[in-house]
Amino acid sequence: MKSLEVGKVMRKFNKPPLETVTASKKYEQAAEYFLRREFVSEQEKKAVLLVKRLQQLGYESYLVGGYVRDIMLGLEPKDIDIATAAPPEKVIEMARQSGLKVIEQTENEIKNKVVRVVVQNDAFEITTFRKESNYKDGRRPSQVSLATSAFEDAKRRDFTFNALYFDPQDKRVIDFFGGLSDLENKILRFVGEPEKVATSQKEVAYERIVDEDHLRILRAVRFAARFGLEIDPGAEEVIRENAHLLKEISAERARDELDKMFLHSTRDRALEQLDNLEILPQVLPELTKMKGVEQPVEFHQEGDVWTHTKLCFASLEKVFTEENEGKVDREVIWGVLLHDVGKPDTFSYKEGDRIRFNNHDKVGGEKTKQILKRLRFPRHFIEKVVWLVEKHMFARNFDKMRPAKRQRLALEPLMPKLLMVMKADLYGTEPQQLEFFDQAKQLYLEAKAKGLAEQTLHSAEIVSGKDIMAKFGIKSGIKVGILKELARNAFLIDMVKDKEEALLWLEKNLAKIDKLIEKYPQDTWRSRDKREEALDEILQKLK
Repeated sequence: MKSLEVGKVMRKFNKPPLETVTASKKYEQAAEYFLRREFVSEQEKKAVLLVKRLQQLGYESYLVGGYVRDIMLGLEPKDIDIATAAPPEKVIEMARQSGLKVIEQTENEIKNKVVRVVVQNDAFEITTFRKESNYKDGRRPSQVSLATSAFEDAKRRDFTFNALYFDPQDKRVIDFFGGLSDLENKILRFVGEPEKVATSQKEVAYERIVDEDHLRILRAVRFAARFGLEIDPGAEEVIRENAHLLKEISAERARDELDKMFLHSTRDRALEQLDNLEILPQVLPELTKMKGVEQPVEFHQEGDVWTHTKLCFASLEKVFTEENEGKVDREVIWGVLLHDVGKPDTFSYKEGDRIRFNNHDKVGGEKTKQILKRLRFPRHFIEKVVWLVEKHMFARNFDKMRPAKRQRLALEPLMPKLLMVMKADLYGTEPQQLEFFDQAKQLYLEAKAKGLAEQTLHSAEIVSGKDIMAKFGIKSGIKVGILKELARNAFLIDMVKDKEEALLWLEKNLAKIDKLIEKYPQDTWRSRDKREEALDEILQKLK
């Protein structure tokens, strides 16, 4: 294959002759940039070295996929993958002869002909050209075999813009299916037989989604949202009609795709696409129940719960910029998405009153737990998001809390995340009453400045359980914990100044404390929220 002139793209068809297609002016410029650019990053230089070594051994080899796509879009590439005609054993042999480390292959990598080679701390996936067949379960191919050419390898890829190959030795871009023009025209198409890709996309998409991998439904949404593409009408029809097939894929695979699309700044566009393509009822049916659930117009002039949730979700990039130095926070994203998931089940309205959603935060917390468990999120992640959902109304009432309760909340490691959830909630509300956020944040910062941040928690535990047992001659149990927490709370609001004063204060009030404790049911002390409320009430009576 001859090297192309700068600004031209090679499109290869299944049968000869080869056809050279000149891209439009915009993509002439992009191709020119790509073909002439320096491999500025050390990672790129290492990848090019691997490609050239494989080519020197006589194997067709390219930089491929997302790397080429990102360069053509003017984006900085993150991952650099290599595709080659060299079988895995030859790739391993080349690497070892070059003094490079080969990472031990997993079972999945062996099946998919993938070898990971490390060049000075950068790992590269080198995949042998392959063909896939027999998608019996709509998930993964049961058969993976070696392909004889890059074209056969490209046919297994999902979208046209992910089937681009670049030869750094001969400086040529190979485009088998019109991926470059699809990027220029802002359209997402599935890979298929070249003559059918543009003219029979419905047929092509059906084959790639229904007959092969159902997860491509979510991948189409993710890529369309990320790169601002419109899905080809034929492919869109197939997606909408077959969204139900997502129930046949594993929860983990669906979770990972949702996570990727929501972690990106185009998350609101992805959510809109999930809704428009009728995918939402298959993956997050709880969100569809928000539609048409009216809210009190006094506080929510923006519309129903679904409209409010979308506006909150769309504000997240702004919130991360203002409150988190631009860093994306996964727990906050899911917390904002699900913060009002309890509203549909708690909606109530009585004549002469306004619409209410009593306990929607608690109900929402339980629903959030069910949703995230269904999607197989890790337990520690679920616990944090549930906490954010259950507490998302707390910050609004920060100023009304008793000092001890406010100070305890300020010590929570998740409090900065809760403030971000609150701010997104307010951004998604009309009228926007951001003074609530400013007040809550100021109170939080004041608490932090007084030494009530997480790092001073140990100094706030002014007496230990051992101190209490030695002082009052009691055995370890619930009472010891109650006395310790009362002493700590008294210290936090300056009722006592040190350990000695705390023990004297407990001794002076012990009889009264015992009587107050008896008034509460035993299960009070086993529930964190009930326990904190009871301790606050007891402390108020001891002032």
